[in-house]
Amino acid sequence: VLNLSIGRFDSSDFSGLIYNQVGDGFSFGYEGSAVSTSLFGCYTGLLNNQFVSIIDDEAEVDEEAFYDTAAKYIVGGASISALNILGGQVISAQFLGTVKLEDTSYNRMYVGLSSNGSISSFIYYDLSSYLSFVSFDEEDYKMGNLTKIKISLGLDSLNSELILNGTYASGDQGPFDAFQGFTSFTAVNSMEEPEYSGLIKTGMGISVNPYKSLVLQANGDVIFDAQEEIEYSGIQYDAEFGWQIKSD
Repeated sequence: VLNLSIGRFDSSDFSGLIYNQVGDGFSFGYEGSAVSTSLFGCYTGLLNNQFVSIIDDEAEVDEEAFYDTAAKYIVGGASISALNILGGQVISAQFLGTVKLEDTSYNRMYVGLSSNGSISSFIYYDLSSYLSFVSFDEEDYKMGNLTKIKISLGLDSLNSELILNGTYASGDQGPFDAFQGFTSFTAVNSMEEPEYSGLIKTGMGISVNPYKSLVLQANGDVIFDAQEEIEYSGIQYDAEFGWQIKSD
């Protein structure tokens, strides 16, 4: 199956934490029984800066403007996935690159591997790891790392699911400098609202669906500061429920 899109479309890396937003350009993909590939290229300068968040200290939002154009970047990416190998696993590789077209240069490249699938009939996993190479203002490229894992356990009791997860965004450890993504994401629900950089977040969550129209969820994480030395930072937790009042 071949797919081609031209216009404004969504794209994402495998972790969903590095590049995950819309852009204007083209997307091409092929999906077969054993292999799938994708290729895309886009431009960010026509997006409304009030509705897209690019990590760039020079890209300030004009709250009073009706349409405030975003920072001008060319973004490109390519990926390949091997499907249904080793008992139904999917193993993928991806490259992403971004080049700034205005003012101070700010270029970023990401190379990543991903694997996901089932360990047993009720245990599923999703693992991804990326190396980042970032150069600001024509400085030497600095290397960072983002690694993310999620393990899901399907439970028969009350149609529930238990999720274990962990994310490492490098700081100044060993060969790594602070990891820098492209799309802005809040990693921790605190007043500082830090990005995924120089931290470790690990935790668990549970989702319970006791009735068809009711979903209950609870999540908790332990946060570690990893800017340099790895130190305990705190915890966060939340709970929510969804209730479908009426259905057709």
